Amino acid sequence: MFVFFPLALAAAPTNLNGRWTLDLGASDSVDPLLEAVGASWTTRQLAAHISVTQELTVGSGTLTIAAVSNVGSKTDTVPTDGTATYGKSEFGSGTRRCNWVGAELHCESHVQVTGGAWGDLTLVRKVDGAGLMHQVYDLKLQDGRAFHADRVFRKG
Repeated sequence: MFVFFPLALAAAPTNLNGRWTLDLGASDSVDPLLEAVGASWTTRQLAAHISVTQELTVGSGTLTIAAVSNVGSKTDTVPTDGTATYGKSEFGSGTRRCNWVGAELHCESHVQVTGGAWGDLTLVRKVDGAGLMHQVYDLKLQDGRAFHADRVFRKG
């Protein structure tokens, strides 16, 4: 399943609360980013075509993501107070910290990707003026290569 989890309270905004559905047509491809971290061709093809819905719930110091796709479901609760946690995702394994920066949730991860290389991954979740939720990924690998993708979600 392709739900990208790296995630994050100051005065936690609640505009992330609700059910969000991925709009593949409005989103950037994550294929170059997934290829860079060693994802298989099959995995990359699934990411390009999968339908994903996320139910986001902002709690006191947490964000819970209940994600459902046509290949499975997963629920993850992430601390949003800057606490370091270790985990694995489609991008590799490593430590992440999530914090609110205004109305945006910023998660920064230092990840080890397939093949052993290290990189820094930033995920920002934010709602724009049109009411769309963006999951913006920026990955910089230790060899200097950088990748960017904006995944767009619609509420409802």
